[in-house]
Order: sequence, then C-alpha cells, then structure tokens
Amino acid sequence: MQAPGLGELSWGSRRLCVVLAGGPPGLLTAACRPPGRGGSSGPSAPGGSAGSEWSDGAGRSVVEPLGFDRLYIAPASEGEMAVAPVGVDEVRLVPDLIAAVQRRAAVDELTVGPVVLALDVGVVRVVGDGFAGVGLARTWGLAGHPAVLGHVAAAARRAPDGTVPLAAVMPAPLFAELCVEGLDRRGWSEVADAAAWVRWCGVPGPNRVRTRTNEDDLTGGNG
Repeated sequence: MQAPGLGELSWGSRRLCVVLAGGPPGLLTAACRPPGRGGSSGPSAPGGSAGSEWSDGAGRSVVEPLGFDRLYIAPASEGEMAVAPVGVDEVRLVPDLIAAVQRRAAVDELTVGPVVLALDVGVVRVVGDGFAGVGLARTWGLAGHPAVLGHVAAAARRAPDGTVPLAAVMPAPLFAELCVEGLDRRGWSEVADAAAWVRWCGVPGPNRVRTRTNEDDLTGGNG
C-alpha cells in the first residue's frame, strides 16, 4: 500500500529533508515511534493508525511511515534520512522532532558521537530502497560540515561529563524563514563558516559516563 503523499516523490518534489548522522542505527526511527509501540510491533502509518511499509510498485519496501506523523524515514549507510509530507507545519515540526530525538537519546546508551540532526529544504525523489535528490545531498553535507562538527565538539567539551553529544543544524536561509514564521530562536547559535545555525541539544546519559566525541578528529587535536 502506498503511503499518502509519497507517490509524487518518484518524479521529484520539494520537501523538508532530515538527516540524523553519528548516532546508533535506528535512533531516528525509534525516536519517532509512537508511545507503546515496541520494535517488534512494526511501523504505523501517518496519523498513528496501523499500516504497512510503502512499496515502489515492484514489491520492494522503500520507507517506513512511523508514528511521529510528519516524517517518512529510510536507512542510510551514514545514519538515517527522512522527508516530510506536503503541507507539514515546519515551525512546529522542528522543535517537536528535536525533543523526540532528545528523549530517545537520553535513554539509549550512546557510545559514539556527536549526533547531528540536520534539516534543509530541497527536491527529493524515491530511488531504489531510499531517497535521493539535491535536497538530501545538501542536508548530508550540512550534517558533516567541518565548521558544524567543530562547533558541536566545542560544545561537547563544555558539557558535563556523561552528556550525550547531540545537536541540531539548519542552513541560515531556512532558519531565518522559520524564525519569521514563529520558530523560537533561543538556544540557536550562528556558525558563519557553514552559513548555518546550530542548537546544542545534549542530554544527560543514562549512566553519566562521558561519551566519545572524536574531538581530536573534529578539531585537529587543538584545544
């Protein structure tokens, strides 16, 4: 059964794109799963109703529409990626998604990091068993931008021991647009070298054991 709102993606559609990089496999999926649904109960369709995975017409599963209601998620070798349906309220989605990932990160025993939640807007297509397009390519690039990672690494060094190193990032034009529409800009910091805004979202780890942040890799060993 085709999930609502995804059919036109085969031809290319401008959507809000989400990438979660650096975390354990399935972190974004678990964060967006509705309360009370365990990993073995399967995905749910948008709106919280029980549903099946979306098929590309050849019997191949493409993406799982989960209980967050406003995202379609697919795995990637570097993490997870997602797109939002047409008409989603982006001003509400961004803080809700950050909060959902924070809640999940707080209960998972993360041993690698930093975890970067990147958002951008651009053209997306369904390709094979996932998504592609310039929108997602830009979002992956933002998640791995050296200036963004350096900023996050610096924040992780300042955080208390045991903090899960998590941050959200979006490009400056999207941030400005969402702020005009009502996004709360408190907690966001400009990273001029990446033409982006970053919000540190670190949460206490379950065992208060400091996580590995790869600070030397991100900062060249300085600091």
